[in-house]
Amino acid sequence: MLGMAQIIFETKRMLVREFTPADVEDFVAMNANEEVMRFIRPAKSRHDAISFLLENLDLYKSMPGHGRWAAIDNADGRFAGSFAVIPLQYTPHIQIGYLLMPWWWGKGLAYELVLEGLKYCSSQLGLPYVVAVTRQQNHASKHILRKAGFTEIGLHYEDGVYDNLFKYDFAESRL
Repeated sequence: MLGMAQIIFETKRMLVREFTPADVEDFVAMNANEEVMRFIRPAKSRHDAISFLLENLDLYKSMPGHGRWAAIDNADGRFAGSFAVIPLQYTPHIQIGYLLMPWWWGKGLAYELVLEGLKYCSSQLGLPYVVAVTRQQNHASKHILRKAGFTEIGLHYEDGVYDNLFKYDFAESRL
């Protein structure tokens, strides 16, 4: 499944790499899963998820070093979810984001991905800061971001919803 996918970074338990067309079934399963998408956006149909995958593959070319990437279990190669470094819509900011399939929840993987993702954003992209957004009722993600050193700085309005906006400033970081 890896094929020609570029490896972005690794954590102790996860490999983060570009999605490829061969990942279509995992990408569709993730984006169509209402439980996974609960705090992100409405679940997508198969057709819409495939179109979204193609958009993401195009982003690798138009914005090198950025994108939504596959998170793969190092132990057995199973798809676990995704990690993203993408523009925050309607702003000049770059945001990080993560999604995990439900069977990976509660194992510390999101925190692990965030920490290594921050190192990537600093060392590979040279960003002075990144932001992250969470739905106001997503207490688990807010906890992960605060634990990783993010500070809540306000609200971000997008698609009719106000989300909590967090910032991680590399000048003040502990990485």
